Amino acid sequence: MDIGHRRHIATMITFGVIMVSISGCSSEDEFTGYGPAAGEYRDAAAKLTLPGGAKGFPGLAKPEEETSYQQGFGLTQAQFYWRCAWEREWLDTQGSDGKRAKVALFELQKAHSMEFMSKKHLDDLGRSNFDAYMEQAKLGDPSGFQQHFKANCKEMDRL
Repeated sequence: MDIGHRRHIATMITFGVIMVSISGCSSEDEFTGYGPAAGEYRDAAAKLTLPGGAKGFPGLAKPEEETSYQQGFGLTQAQFYWRCAWEREWLDTQGSDGKRAKVALFELQKAHSMEFMSKKHLDDLGRSNFDAYMEQAKLGDPSGFQQHFKANCKEMDRL
């Protein structure tokens, strides 16, 4: 067997190993279409409470073209919307209505038990930033939640 033929075989084996490795990263079962993802969103939203006066959950935005969603996407989107709603409530009331602001912080503390805050969906920095924002808020400092809301909760401003 000549050296060119051996290189070709080695290349094909390497390619095969890479393809098997890549295909092992995720399975078809981890992805779904819009309908099931929107159902996850609705189911999650039905279990969450928004602040009084909030407009309600907008639902998962329908894409313009066919899209695949990872299992749990609808759930985490609803939970993230919930976080934004309670951040807005605290930001709107922290200087004027202590009782509502306290309720908002109480609700936001529930975030740690939610899927969108898990290691599967949020990195360590994101979770530690949330903790820092909570501590700042307890001391009356809105800067952390202001920064997060402005950067990540734009959907709330459209409602």
